[in-house]
Amino acid sequence: MTNLRLSITPSPIVRIYRSEIFRHIRHAFSIISSETRRFPMTLSYNKMWKLMIDRKMTCSELRQASKVAPNTMTRIRRDEEVSLSILYRICCVLQADIGDIMEFLPDSTDE
Repeated sequence: MTNLRLSITPSPIVRIYRSEIFRHIRHAFSIISSETRRFPMTLSYNKMWKLMIDRKMTCSELRQASKVAPNTMTRIRRDEEVSLSILYRICCVLQADIGDIMEFLPDSTDE
């Protein structure tokens, strides 16, 4: 009996699409990070919480589905930075774009 090994790899189209998404997100973050030196901004995940309410999904359901650690969800709750790979997994679970789950707001301390 031979030992068969199945390997599931994404099709080339999926890989290209995913890499294009990451390229655009990295580009957007590089622009924002260079501008935040001049214009401080604050992260807000309020859009994600509203989207979760619309989809009737709890925080723990999202955490388990996207395989995110509890301390990372705490960082999101506090509107702190998290890695792009985590945001990508959350976007996949919610079937949303990154702009649908987060936004940058002007820092209120400067005004």
